[in-house]
Amino acid sequence: MTPTRRAWLFGGLAGVALGAAVALLLRARPASGEAAPLVLAALVMLVWLGLVVAYYVWAIRRYAVNNGLSDHEWKVLYPALYAGELEMARYQKLNQELLETQRALSEAGVKQAPFVVPQDNPHASDSFGLPPGTVRGTLALTALVLFLSVEVVNLFHKGMETQADQLITAFMMVLAFYFGSRAVEVLQTRQKARVPEAASEGTEASATASDDATEPPARAAPEAPAAEPAALPLERPMMPAHMQELRQDNLLLPATIKIPAPPPAAATELARLPLAFRVLAMSASFETSKPFPACFASITGDFDGQGMSFGALQWNIGAGSLQGLWRQMRAQHLEVMRGILQSKYDEWSEMLDLPKAQQLAWARRIQTTSRNAAGRPSWTIINPWRDLLVAMGRTPEMIKLQVNEAGNRYQTALASCLEYGLTTERGVALMFDINVQNGKVDKAGAGALIRQDFQRLGDNLTDEERESKRMQIIARRRSEVAAVQWRSAVLLRKMTIANGVGTVHAHAYDLARDFGLTLKRAAEIPTVV
Repeated sequence: MTPTRRAWLFGGLAGVALGAAVALLLRARPASGEAAPLVLAALVMLVWLGLVVAYYVWAIRRYAVNNGLSDHEWKVLYPALYAGELEMARYQKLNQELLETQRALSEAGVKQAPFVVPQDNPHASDSFGLPPGTVRGTLALTALVLFLSVEVVNLFHKGMETQADQLITAFMMVLAFYFGSRAVEVLQTRQKARVPEAASEGTEASATASDDATEPPARAAPEAPAAEPAALPLERPMMPAHMQELRQDNLLLPATIKIPAPPPAAATELARLPLAFRVLAMSASFETSKPFPACFASITGDFDGQGMSFGALQWNIGAGSLQGLWRQMRAQHLEVMRGILQSKYDEWSEMLDLPKAQQLAWARRIQTTSRNAAGRPSWTIINPWRDLLVAMGRTPEMIKLQVNEAGNRYQTALASCLEYGLTTERGVALMFDINVQNGKVDKAGAGALIRQDFQRLGDNLTDEERESKRMQIIARRRSEVAAVQWRSAVLLRKMTIANGVGTVHAHAYDLARDFGLTLKRAAEIPTVV
């Protein structure tokens, strides 16, 4: 049977199997109205898994056994070796016709690509010896069938999605292992209203350019209207390395600005919070040189041409990301905002509904410019706005919203841990900080070098030693592909996470003491069996 006929037969059997499953379901007529969709979903999944197994049996035979050719093609090429007695004459005739066709084409001057009989499987180095993309395609289709089945059941069986949440999350991480960390941003479908203590999904737009840029972005003209940007890929950093010095100037220059001291035992309080809070607090503290919770209330002016930046990941007006965060705060915690802003609330609320050009003009109107000791310009938010916005940033409600907005980056960090074999809380912190400051891990060949270094690690290491060594390798290799002028700063920051202690921007950090980040296994990273 030719491959085409096999494909038709495979599709026909699939249709018959699905039709039979539906017919059996309709005839069964379960007593419970909720049982029918459950039975249908189970039958669909069983039929699908059966088809997948059948396909893999056929595909493995074709490529791993027949080196990419079908039984029919081998018999045409070598009828004396592979054709049976009853079909010998037919295949000898086909062999002669093939040779005559090739000869006629050659005599007519038609150029032909030389046919080379495969001596082994051309895809031997790929998964299961199958063509590239086969496993990924199967996983993607299986995910589609799974999610559709769950959604169909959820129409009749309320709460099914909640009950299957952990299963779906684990399955998404397994997909990310094969597809890479970018797959997570596509697969995040949880509703933002479901805000767990740990984190849930959100969307951030990048505040500035990549960490390889050498010049700060040009200042945007306040008069020019700008459209709201679409969400950018999570490979693009929120707080790139080349903006560190300017941001530090704008955060640390005004000595007259007094930020309230963090409450007593803030580090102890932070250690009890979910991992998503802690890794965000760590990266924010590195960027702002402020402890928790002050790092969630950091404000910078127009140093990067974005009008104003706010919060742990410096969401800003120019990218349109800050307006969305503040609108959520207004919609979900109106009374909290009225209590904080008081007489300034109406002005702030009206600004959120203006076109972006007017929002940028408002932000620049409430700040002053000056030059620091190094002669670099800096922008300072004037009072009472600075104190009011700082107070808003320190509220538990705003902190939770910021964790929620960083949810996609946190999920991407979990997927990167799975991709590179990291299993601990500090491993998640490293991957999160890379995503925030540098973008994706695998840049300019860094991923391949990381995996090569992994293979050189000895087999006599403990789990903690292996985790530490892997983090150090990732820190070194990723910093090597950063822009030369920022390379040492990136390395110091990443090695501080890998080692658990270090110095960032002249501030000494102990990750276990300051953020409760240790080599304890991160439960959020699923185990791939």
